[in-house]
Amino acid sequence: MSSGNRIKIVEDVVADNASDRAVGHLVDVLSYAIEGIAPTLARSPAFRLDDFATARTRGVDGFILELRREREDGREVWIGEFAKPGQHVRIRAALE
Repeated sequence: MSSGNRIKIVEDVVADNASDRAVGHLVDVLSYAIEGIAPTLARSPAFRLDDFATARTRGVDGFILELRREREDGREVWIGEFAKPGQHVRIRAALE
């Protein structure tokens, strides 16, 4: 089954100085990034959200995403660390 067809479960979100709206968009970005990276062997890619076409219109331009893949109890877990000056959001998601 491809990662796009697997269920992504957001297990935890920690936001420092980021609006609820921005956090919602960052969850969407994380989901999109996981779909693209999950089929590869990459374990810790990084992205500048300015490279995503909709980042500016969604208000998340300027963030850098550092993504980390881990295995826990036989599950694939992803940690997304979004940062830009004055703001930080950490999202933990799992693929089921």
